[in-house]
Amino acid sequence: MNSYEQWQGRTANLNGLYTQPASVAVAAGNSVFRNYSSGVVTINDGCPTELDHAIVAVGWGVDQGT
Repeated sequence: MNSYEQWQGRTANLNGLYTQPASVAVAAGNSVFRNYSSGVVTINDGCPTELDHAIVAVGWGVDQGT
């Protein structure tokens, strides 16, 4: 691949994942991610917002309305 796209906004980000994987930054250096087993991680779970890891998102979905 010799090009890239930058998406901004929730709708554009989710629509972009329909066509290709995306590199994203997350706050993952914490116990919330270390102990993850399933579901959707939210700020209500105690997940910090300071970004410290880069990952590849390959899709998205809905889990119990979230």
